[in-house]
Amino acid sequence: MKRRKKMTTKCPSNRQKVKEQAKELKRLRHECTTDRVRINYLRATVLEKQQLINEQARTIESLKAEVRDLEVELTTKKPFWKRVLG
Repeated sequence: MKRRKKMTTKCPSNRQKVKEQAKELKRLRHECTTDRVRINYLRATVLEKQQLINEQARTIESLKAEVRDLEVELTTKKPFWKRVLG
């Protein structure tokens, strides 16, 4: 009796294709979630920095206003007794 020689197929079977696709999908999902985590972290960091910058800008503006007030106070002529006594 002649035995039939098993031939290896050149193209992968459907099952092998599905397995490869599943591996690729798993890798892509993992990449996607790590990117999401990274994006969320960067977004939170940027928001925190922006709030800090806004706070510092408000402080600078209030200090500028205070300097302007002091300059006006210094440039106005006051009587001697007001300058000395306050």
